[in-house]
Amino acid sequence: MTDDEFWALIEGCRDSVTGEDGSTDMEPFRRRLEARLRAMSLEELAGFRPAMDAVGVYKPHELWRVVDPEGRAITGQDSWEAFGGWLIAQGREFHDAVLADHGVVLSRPFRYGDVYQGECVTTAADGIAMARTGIDLDDLFPDWFDGEGD
Repeated sequence: MTDDEFWALIEGCRDSVTGEDGSTDMEPFRRRLEARLRAMSLEELAGFRPAMDAVGVYKPHELWRVVDPEGRAITGQDSWEAFGGWLIAQGREFHDAVLADHGVVLSRPFRYGDVYQGECVTTAADGIAMARTGIDLDDLFPDWFDGEGD
């Protein structure tokens, strides 16, 4: 899956579930994303994860300090991945603006409960593959992932 295909999928899930401020309502977004991913083949599901990882926001510590300056809310890798999922769910334009200028993230109000729902982006493809086959994407396509999800 290319970056453009990835973002087209995300933007399609955001369609009509955004507020006036541009923020994504995470619950309907999650339902739409899961429905679209369920319609994909296993190979397409496997392609979603590296595309997501390529645009993700895993460990840019400067952004972390802007989002949670006291280090009390986003406290570990799982929390940060959920935040990355939330940021992706906000759409390509906002995501790219935040990566270019971390302070932009403060222009869009977020509740930590919404941020933690961002996990739906980071785990959806794996969950759907597991429900369909009983096997992790890592095990279905070991050459693609080389144990990265273990």
